[in-house]
Amino acid sequence: MLPGMRQGLIAQEWVSRPEFAASDWPAGDLDGRGLPVAVALRVVRADNVVGLLTRVVPDGLEVDYGTVRVPFGVIRAYALLHEPLDDSEDRPG
Repeated sequence: MLPGMRQGLIAQEWVSRPEFAASDWPAGDLDGRGLPVAVALRVVRADNVVGLLTRVVPDGLEVDYGTVRVPFGVIRAYALLHEPLDDSEDRPG
């Protein structure tokens, strides 16, 4: 478990890299969110990177307070991580 992350977070929806994405994709999607935010990143020829996105920098994303810098060019998809929905909250009575 990473510091500052809750257990049981899930990716509800993956956002894939568009075919003609800008070279800094997904900076525009992620910059300006209330950081830090829990994310999962699918990257080229490596395991997913999961952690707290702490900064969007000119050449990539910093995850877990700068301990990992993921260059934009290797990111193939991202997902914001959320707490699982509790189905019992939606059911009456």
